[in-house]
Amino acid sequence: MSNPAPSAGSVPRSAFELLFTPGAIGSLELKNRVLMAPMEKNLCTADGVVTQRYIDYLVERARADVALLRVEATYVDPVGKGRPFQLGAHSDAVIPALGRLVSAVHAAGGRVSLELAHCGRQTNSVITGRQPVAPSAVPCAASGGYVPRPLTTADIAEIVGRFAAAASRAQAAGVDAIEIHGASGYLINAFTSPYTNLRDDGYGGSAERRMRFPLEVVAAVRRAVGVQMPLLYRMSADDRVPGGITPAQSGPLAAELERAGVDLIDVSAGTYESILATQPPMEAPPGQLLSLAATIKRYVSIPVATAGKLVHLAAAEHALATGQVDFVTIGRGLHADPELLSKARSGRLDEVRRCIACAECVAFLGHDQPAYCAINPATIRERALRPRHAASSKDVLIVGGGPAGLEAARGAALRGHHVTLLERSDTLGGQVRLGALSPGRQDFAEPVRFLERELTRLGVRTTYGVDVDLETVRQLKPDAVILATGAETVTRAVPGGELPHVIESSHYLALEAASCRDPDRFDAHPALRGAESVAVIGGDWVGCHVASLLLERGFRVTIFETRGGLALDMGEQPGAMLRDRVLNHPGTAAVHLESTVEQIASGQIITWHAPSGRSETVAIDAVVLGQYRQPNPALAVGLTETFDGQLPIRRVGDCLSPRKLQDALLEGATVAASI
Repeated sequence: MSNPAPSAGSVPRSAFELLFTPGAIGSLELKNRVLMAPMEKNLCTADGVVTQRYIDYLVERARADVALLRVEATYVDPVGKGRPFQLGAHSDAVIPALGRLVSAVHAAGGRVSLELAHCGRQTNSVITGRQPVAPSAVPCAASGGYVPRPLTTADIAEIVGRFAAAASRAQAAGVDAIEIHGASGYLINAFTSPYTNLRDDGYGGSAERRMRFPLEVVAAVRRAVGVQMPLLYRMSADDRVPGGITPAQSGPLAAELERAGVDLIDVSAGTYESILATQPPMEAPPGQLLSLAATIKRYVSIPVATAGKLVHLAAAEHALATGQVDFVTIGRGLHADPELLSKARSGRLDEVRRCIACAECVAFLGHDQPAYCAINPATIRERALRPRHAASSKDVLIVGGGPAGLEAARGAALRGHHVTLLERSDTLGGQVRLGALSPGRQDFAEPVRFLERELTRLGVRTTYGVDVDLETVRQLKPDAVILATGAETVTRAVPGGELPHVIESSHYLALEAASCRDPDRFDAHPALRGAESVAVIGGDWVGCHVASLLLERGFRVTIFETRGGLALDMGEQPGAMLRDRVLNHPGTAAVHLESTVEQIASGQIITWHAPSGRSETVAIDAVVLGQYRQPNPALAVGLTETFDGQLPIRRVGDCLSPRKLQDALLEGATVAASI
């Protein structure tokens, strides 16, 4: 039975009336229209058994109004395993722990489904110890480039049986619904896509025959679990690769899936080769898949859901109001803040730690780590970093208002301490503010904005323009000090770097930040006045952001980088977006990789290309000279020597060593939890 969203013309009870309207998937009644996406977490044992850490993660979200917790892609066959610590439903040995998971979620007021999957050509032989299998021998470069073994008809029948057996195990564990993963380029999607299915037998060669495998899986699962078990299907409606499945083909497949007994279709897009369609980046607007979902809805009468940065709840509400979907799927948004919905329901949106689509959770998975969250240290550390009141309240001094200091101040205040934060400059956020200047990257500063709001809510005393020294600490007489003083910039030593047409990267970014308040500030700088071509020396993430900003201002840009690629210190997805923006911009004159700058002169640069050993002179009007950052331990050393163990002093963030946002936030939270 379809569950259309209530009429958009009805009188709203709240800003998100439709999101909090009950709905149903088959026989399963749900308290609202929000489904958690089945994100992989890498939180199980090596043989696929769920851990207490995973249960803690799900319970935290079950307590906070999520209607259905859709547990991750769960392998039905070890050959189709995609992560070293992925959840499995391949053996009866997983049932007891899975049952404990279900019981814990139910006790917390939630409902849980299990997504059955086979990664097919997109798995990795290092993980499985086996050759990948697929409909055809089409390798996936994004997962190692292994050439998969084409499945025989006997192999296909065996895998269909494995899906059915896995569904029976999930049912035995007590799940409320079962989901079949037919998206993301995995095995079922690979059969439906002409890009990866080159067969000419009963399982390929036409759109109808490419439907055969998923329909056989659905039929087998339905027979195994009976007609009452709600059955979801995650569909790739558009592979977003040349020759892949399109809505014209996926629409009829959706209709056949409904006839086969599917109760809800969750619309996805993309494969590993087009991952930005599956996981929209920071630069993308919310709701990119809604038009695809609306297309699929025209083919079916069962409910349709989709994802795509719908942590922006206004976009989610609008999608329901306009009838594009019946449910919304939120993955990374609930990963970043498990209380997203309970905060929204109670009108506490300012307290939401909103996902910024940085894709670091995916990067962690790519390194075979748990899917930590860059902006919420407590995600997947729910038990270790749950706020607990300290035995006694202390006066805690935080020196520095970058992300590490802000997170430490929040954590200490949540523990009941009296917190004072002193910041040298006139703004909070440190380097994060500068990282948010590039086009489309404004959300990079959202963690800082959240923490600023939290410090106000929690009563943290914040003072700006204070250059803290030993006397400052003596006068305040704190019980504990957390130093988050950041790092200092060091300019690259390049001959000619002192010339008037050269500006350091930190100075340039400060100009950009100031021009947000006063546009004339930028044009006033003499190094750039009248320049048409600008060289950026250094192609790390800072250099690439500088280049992107210069390009937006209309300069012709040339980049010089000693390594073999640009933005190699960024995560895979955001780095790819930044590289694409710089490399494909018409204003980019040249990129010199594996090249040093030997001399800056008036109107030119002399560069040396390491692999060839050749030198070259490049004409240029102005130069932005890259810098690196190093900690300044002077205050820490002075405090340690002065107080000689009588005052607890801890350092967090870049003042220990320059690092990424997630490291700074984690250190701030961890230190606060120990005071």
